[in-house]
Amino acid sequence: MGNPVVHFEIGGKDVEKLIEFYGAVFAWDIIPLGDELYIADPGSDKGIQGHLFQATEETDAANNVLIYVEVDDIQACLSQVENLGGQILIPPQEIPGNASHFAMFRDPSGNRIGLLQPRS
Repeated sequence: MGNPVVHFEIGGKDVEKLIEFYGAVFAWDIIPLGDELYIADPGSDKGIQGHLFQATEETDAANNVLIYVEVDDIQACLSQVENLGGQILIPPQEIPGNASHFAMFRDPSGNRIGLLQPRS
């Protein structure tokens, strides 16, 4: 089996509308995590958690959906991304307080994709 999608993010110009929309459409529990960042929890073992967030000019993510794929070796994966025509947007960085690492790239069609390497 390939690498699984383990997280998602949905950003928009009005996060309150996103909370109302996704809570009603999919019956997700939407839990505040911090300033304008919320956990979207499907409430079952069949789905993955993600984040809803208020997009800003700095995030450049208005009306954007982003998935994160789990990998064993984030640097090796990014090397392959570059070799196949992708562009690294965020090099590997440690997630504070978690010891996991994440990175982000743009695929040849311009889609942003996140990578997550769990702590070992």
